[in-house]
Amino acid sequence: MKHEGHAIEFECLSGPHPASFTAAPGKTVQIGRAATSDVCLTHEAVSRRHAMVVHRGGAWFVVDHGSRLGTFLNGVKVEKDHPATIALGDLLRIGPWTFRAKAVGGATVGPQTIDDTQSTQQRVERVGIVAQRADRRLRLLTDCLGKLASAGDEKSLARAAIESALEGSGFARGAILRRMGGGEEVELVDSIRKDSGEFVFSRSLVRRAATGETGVLTVDRAMGTGPTQHSIADLRIHSALCAPVFLGGSVESYLYLDARGQEQAVHAEAAGYCEAVARAYGLAVSSLKRMELQARHATLERDLKAAHEAQRVMLPSPEGTVGPIQYASQVRPGLFVAGDMFDMVPLPEGKLAVCVGDVSGHGVGSAMLMALAQSYLHAQLVGRGEAGAAVTEVNAFVAERSAAGRFASLWVGIFWREGGKLMVDFVDAGHGHCLLKRPGSASRVESEGEIPIGIDAERKYRSERLELGPLDRLVLYSDGIIEQRGPEGDEFQKQRLIEAIAASASPEEDVRLAFAAVEAHCGGSHLDDDATVVSLKLAD
Repeated sequence: MKHEGHAIEFECLSGPHPASFTAAPGKTVQIGRAATSDVCLTHEAVSRRHAMVVHRGGAWFVVDHGSRLGTFLNGVKVEKDHPATIALGDLLRIGPWTFRAKAVGGATVGPQTIDDTQSTQQRVERVGIVAQRADRRLRLLTDCLGKLASAGDEKSLARAAIESALEGSGFARGAILRRMGGGEEVELVDSIRKDSGEFVFSRSLVRRAATGETGVLTVDRAMGTGPTQHSIADLRIHSALCAPVFLGGSVESYLYLDARGQEQAVHAEAAGYCEAVARAYGLAVSSLKRMELQARHATLERDLKAAHEAQRVMLPSPEGTVGPIQYASQVRPGLFVAGDMFDMVPLPEGKLAVCVGDVSGHGVGSAMLMALAQSYLHAQLVGRGEAGAAVTEVNAFVAERSAAGRFASLWVGIFWREGGKLMVDFVDAGHGHCLLKRPGSASRVESEGEIPIGIDAERKYRSERLELGPLDRLVLYSDGIIEQRGPEGDEFQKQRLIEAIAASASPEEDVRLAFAAVEAHCGGSHLDDDATVVSLKLAD
């Protein structure tokens, strides 16, 4: 489900203490036991660096960092370092906490509940599952399982469960209520009632079911209507039942039934039968959610594969010598396709154009825009042979064709040999990730710089010049390197990259040491976003 540009709220349904939080696009939310986490959940079942919630390509994702006890989405365990798409209404479980994803400000007006806790004319009892001895109930339960198995959506599942519960229990009204908060707030999924009267729900029963126990409420009709307060007795309800519905070990919703007035008495074994229906309904919902997650994951995997393939087929060889340049490179896919670009374009007179860039956003759209921009830039470099003119043309091309807010940073340089030096005319269009590597040191290349392409279609780009000695190297990289986060949520940043390659002696070593340092920082080889490092020097 897409949530382009919109924040999402994770409402705490249960846990040792309230922990609701809001996630906004552009900021990764780190969840864990560590005090530095954006959402700190202090419990032994939560790992120090447990999971993160992140917005990429118009969708929300949860990524488990390899936590000890796992992260669960709708009762399904999230695979380590594999993004799982979050849709509104999903349940996210981390340790003993359960959260529901909802739109910010999108509170649902739920059905009415009444506080019947103080009434002296009813009692709430805990009941266990009792054996179903009646052949009729066994048949009804079998029929219910068949209906649940064939239902294609949650509404149909709820309807089948309610119908079966009413038929086998003697209750006259039934509903499936979805849990909405840490208190007694509920949302009506579906209901069936024989009259048009108000359908209200007992808070004491909902509170009991929230603990995972089925509760039955009865009213002694011989005692009359009771207190004048608005209560179950006022509504002439003589029996009510609320059974918890579990999803992956957490109470997700409730099966609620009641009978009132002159309606028939509830069957003696109603509680056990309705509890069985609630459990069957919970298993059916869990199966449906699992299939939905599998479908989302299959779509995500298909999109990532297509995007990575678009990147792979356009990449130069990892290392080699082309024209005046000896180089080494690595473009490593991240958890999310980020649209990194790397290209080398041979030009007349022994010159060589090198392009490194990064399209804003993530996913297939970014990868496709990257491929489109790269192809057009390639043609412009061959036709014009000048960095400023080529970037000016590709900027107009991208600005006219990309979606609003979509742009790309770009570094384009044209290299040629001049005596014992390597000359380069370059345009830095909002990229800024370029280091000059000299023996024993590395420093940022200072330049006037330009704005990223795709923002202003009328922008004219101008090139700058740089000279490299025979021992100098130019190291280009993408923001996936310096923005990679560590276990405590801190970014790798440019200074760590400078320190990592300060003592390196070759383009190949530059690339190897850069990625080794990033992996050491994040504690593994899985990077959040695509990451690129290219090191260039004058060929021997």
